[in-house]
Amino acid sequence: MLFLGFSWTGKSAAAEAIKFELGRPLKVINCAQLVTRENSDETSSSIRSVFKDARLMDVVLVLEDFQIFGSEDASSSDGITSVSAWSDVVIGLLLHEMERFPGTCILIANLT
Repeated sequence: MLFLGFSWTGKSAAAEAIKFELGRPLKVINCAQLVTRENSDETSSSIRSVFKDARLMDVVLVLEDFQIFGSEDASSSDGITSVSAWSDVVIGLLLHEMERFPGTCILIANLT
């Protein structure tokens, strides 16, 4: 699921309600904690670890501040500004792990 909206519109409360209805604990991860811009291997390892732990604990997994994966970065040394190929790899891995995840995963993204 993707909950997208402005701050303070009830996205996290909706995740809590889903947790309650499913009778499962909630595991909330801030996407900023997963991302290491300098080391994509470390980021990939963090993403895999979060989903592995969520499977073992049988939780409703909530990934907050999801927009970090789609935001534009500052210019690189060659002056090009874009969503990097690295970001594409991270998004691909995240989507792959979500697809394999047998439970409920909620992405929360804020509009600014």
